[in-house]
Amino acid sequence: MSRDRLREARVRPPSRSPRPLSPQQQGAYGAQQGYGQPQDGYGGGAGGGGYAPQQAQQYGNQGGYGGYNPPPQQYAPPPPQQPQQQNQYSAIPVSYGNAANDSYAMQTVNGNGNGTQSLIGSDLGPFFAEVESIQDQIKQLHQNINHVSELHARRLASTDDMTQSTTGQQLTQLTTQTTGLTNSIRNRITVLNDANRKSPQGDQGFNTRKLQIANLQNSFKRALEEYNLVEKRSREKYRDRMARQIKIVKPDATDDEIRAAWDDSQGGAQIFSQAGARAAFAEVQSRNQDLRKIEETITQLAQMMQDMATLVLEQDESVRMIETQAVQVNSDVENGYVRTVHLLKPSIFYEFVHHLTEYKIRPKLTFSNPIFSTGPRGEGGHSEPSRYADHNPIFTRHCPANDTNSVLELSLWRSMLFRETGMWPSLRLAVAGNLAQDQVEEMYAFHDQREAEVDKPENTVTNCTTWIDVGSTKVCDMKQFWTTIGNVQSRGRFPPPPSFLLTRTPSLLTFFLPDISAQPKVEAFDRLLPAVRNDSLPLVVLYAAPTDEAFPKLFERLYALASGTAPRLQLAARWRPDPENQIEGYRSSFRAEAMIKEGVKVPEIQDARVFSDRAIAFVRGAKDKFAALTQVATQLPPVAEQILETPVRRSLPTTTTLTEKFLVNGRAIAPEDLTYRGLLDIFSHDLRNLMGAQAATHGFWPNAAKQVIFRANTTLESPRKSATSLAVPTVDRPLRFVFPTEAFKDTGYNFTRSSFIEGATPETDASDEEGDPPALATFWVVADLDSASGRKLVKNALRFADQTTQVRFSFVHNPSESSPAPHKFSLSRIIPELIANNMSIAEVFPSELIAFLEYDATPETPPRRALDDIWTSESPLTPYITEGATNEALAQEYWSLATPFARNIGLQPGEAAVVLNGRTDRRPVDLQVIELKGSEFAPGSFSALHQYEMKRRIKPVVDVANQNLPYKVKDDRKAKADLYAWSTAIVSASVGERRWPSPEQVKGLATFTHGNSTNSLFDVVAIVNPVSPFARQVAPVLESLKAHQFVHQRIYLIPATESKLELTKLHARSFPLEINMDVDQSERPPSAIFRGLPEGAVLDVKAFTLDGEEIAGPGGLGGESVRAPGKVRFGIVGSGEVPESHEHVRDEL
Repeated sequence: MSRDRLREARVRPPSRSPRPLSPQQQGAYGAQQGYGQPQDGYGGGAGGGGYAPQQAQQYGNQGGYGGYNPPPQQYAPPPPQQPQQQNQYSAIPVSYGNAANDSYAMQTVNGNGNGTQSLIGSDLGPFFAEVESIQDQIKQLHQNINHVSELHARRLASTDDMTQSTTGQQLTQLTTQTTGLTNSIRNRITVLNDANRKSPQGDQGFNTRKLQIANLQNSFKRALEEYNLVEKRSREKYRDRMARQIKIVKPDATDDEIRAAWDDSQGGAQIFSQAGARAAFAEVQSRNQDLRKIEETITQLAQMMQDMATLVLEQDESVRMIETQAVQVNSDVENGYVRTVHLLKPSIFYEFVHHLTEYKIRPKLTFSNPIFSTGPRGEGGHSEPSRYADHNPIFTRHCPANDTNSVLELSLWRSMLFRETGMWPSLRLAVAGNLAQDQVEEMYAFHDQREAEVDKPENTVTNCTTWIDVGSTKVCDMKQFWTTIGNVQSRGRFPPPPSFLLTRTPSLLTFFLPDISAQPKVEAFDRLLPAVRNDSLPLVVLYAAPTDEAFPKLFERLYALASGTAPRLQLAARWRPDPENQIEGYRSSFRAEAMIKEGVKVPEIQDARVFSDRAIAFVRGAKDKFAALTQVATQLPPVAEQILETPVRRSLPTTTTLTEKFLVNGRAIAPEDLTYRGLLDIFSHDLRNLMGAQAATHGFWPNAAKQVIFRANTTLESPRKSATSLAVPTVDRPLRFVFPTEAFKDTGYNFTRSSFIEGATPETDASDEEGDPPALATFWVVADLDSASGRKLVKNALRFADQTTQVRFSFVHNPSESSPAPHKFSLSRIIPELIANNMSIAEVFPSELIAFLEYDATPETPPRRALDDIWTSESPLTPYITEGATNEALAQEYWSLATPFARNIGLQPGEAAVVLNGRTDRRPVDLQVIELKGSEFAPGSFSALHQYEMKRRIKPVVDVANQNLPYKVKDDRKAKADLYAWSTAIVSASVGERRWPSPEQVKGLATFTHGNSTNSLFDVVAIVNPVSPFARQVAPVLESLKAHQFVHQRIYLIPATESKLELTKLHARSFPLEINMDVDQSERPPSAIFRGLPEGAVLDVKAFTLDGEEIAGPGGLGGESVRAPGKVRFGIVGSGEVPESHEHVRDEL
């Protein structure tokens, strides 16, 4: 609000003219700079950020690749991370070699001339030095891959010969060097693995080295997959470029001629035989050479990935561990994604499936199954197109899980449906946890029952897998569909509707089924299109198996009939099992226990607390501290000897006042809630809070919002039995808070942002913010503004606003159905025109509006003005004193966008309420609302509520918010008031108390972290003792959360508070955060692994659900005796014998 009139009010009587508004002060809230402002291009500087041609340079040069500054990309399964700007494209170290020497041989360690010998033994220092060196090479490989991709893009985008020559030289040199780099990484990992396999029996460092080698293998494998994808995508782009050039010269060129040009070493010279096509031929020939180089690189990468796969298989056979798996249900990857979206994001479900079934994903991926490739060339040189050329291969029974996962994760992130912040990690978490399975099982059972009930017409095919339920008739294709409802309707014509539908107003093209009473019924698990049930539309159900090839076409046809502005039917898609695609599924999350029976020596522990201190030192000194914490917490016996040999660090405290906790954004989470569903609920709740806070104002980024929403030290008091003040919550009037985005749903921008009258006093100094700070408290007063009680409530609010500048008020008209129509002097007509008139409501003094209301004017009794009244030409209310509000349509339009606020906070028409920064007293929704039922809310009541909320909620939020204000908000009073109001509502609405350990409490504790605290959305703090039962429950979850891209973790290790140690039993838990693929392109089963076991050790293993129910093994309940190395699967009784190397030894022991 402009405050110029307040400066005048201090030195003039009310009748003196105020100063005019300045243009800056008159500006609307929306004038702030938005999110989509232009940014500097890559490379910074004042230029446009384009890719200028660069001269090739050697790796050893400090300038990188000719000064080009692309943002680094950290490889992870999509969706890709947002690129972070970096000042310089980092160069490969000189020691890695150059163009003349691409051997990249492993360097000797410690200068002893025998690198492998120093990698094993009690001193792990040389080993970790080698691991770090290989990790640096893998990072460099990712950078090289990014640069290769950029060079391909520049080469395709350029047309001049000089740039073509320069980029070609750079690309050749970089590809050669990258090939040498990949060979080096492969050789060095192989050497590490061979050295570890040859370590002596009982080597205590074996498992530590094995874990590090496995991490290197996975990182290298991901880099190779990324490189392979870049080359394949570039190949397709080069082919498209060649095809365009050929079509220019020969527009009637066939696809076979174009393919022949790709394969021809001369680039299809016969097509360019005429003299005028020489320039085009030169470019096509150049692209042909590029294609051949890319094909060579792809072939090399395929061989290298095969080598790494063989290495992993060999290593798995030598790992000294016991792996447990739990079989659960039949499942596959595409089913997992589709069903999970069906469950979690019903609003985008049909668009999501349509995006897949119409198969317009670009670029098209190359699938490993040859059935999806074009056929061999025939006699005329023509090759047969694949039968799946226009059919998404994931909707078949032939697509490997790895290819399906690639389509879903590498392509779908481009869809706008998945651009919501934090959506991808949540979706992947839900898919990994198979959270939709209960709903799917319910659908399966319902399908079997329904299929037995429906009619199956004679002389038609009815043994289809995917089918349509049309009026209780089973149809297998669209021809049967039209026959069932009447072929005339396929042409948009239909017979007259039944008489009972004549009162409705269906679309002109709506179907009318012969017997509408036989329609399927809507079930609880249904997601409809259109989303809200419309009884004028016939309900048609598609029972679908996504792996059935008939599914995409049927879905597309029904989707077309159910979507758009004039749908002809209402669609419900339900899942059924595919009887021809029985895939063995696995339980994602389970726990395993193992009793030591033979082969594991457990040392004697004299002092458990000293041992705990040694365990802290052991974890702190480990390279992978999360893995070490999990091993100590869950599988102590195999590492107990190593812990006893670890010296206690004297600098670590031996006592603490802290207790063990697991905090997510400051809220304590019980270990039993650390499940897929529990974490998803926690993350979704906090993400909703962050996004709601971001909506408060421009430039409020997640990190700043996180500090305000999750760090404010507010209190949530218990209600009293009774209280005289409406401000104090009671049992009959408990606290209730309205979440801002829900309260303002369906409301207009002017109401949400620009409908406020600010408090003002004669003492206010509006010359700067220090004398006139922004409003800390925002009131929304809801009432029938034209009734006597409503006008009285408004006047009481204004009298309070006339005493302080810390508040602002917005008045919401909520008339009853019997309220009379407003007239031109009604407050409900005046407010909309004040807002529409350059937001002049912000210039109205509370005292002026009080004076206007005191007239109690009507068209029959207009206001009687005194000679010395305050209504000068500078007052925004002056025109309404004489003329009233003249635009009735404007008022109706405004209140149509403002009265939904009353409904959203739970009020009925005619009811009144006061909302302060989010507080309400009815249903637990989220702004604090005091509902008024016959009681008067006097100015003192407003003052009491203001003081009460300022102390408990508003002031703590304001204090934190002022430390994290976006730069665009710091000088904007209105934006700051919005931020205070919305943030207080969100903090108050957040369920549970949030408390963080203080710096004094954690001082001196062993601490380690993971993730980016600046870009994270969820801050996880764990306070644990490594050998406690609490650590046993949370450590596996902490290790898994490392894979979540929006989680930052901070772990504090505290001394033991009890003297019991678990030295006879081992524990393990399966909790993957995403689907993992095996070397054979199948889904890798989630496993709970007992590591660090001596070869030949025997454990008695049991598996349990997270609810504690035992899962039967091959021999039934009671556990399975397994010798290391070994593998045992639970969930299938009598599954048969296992390979000899994994033999169960249940009976003889």
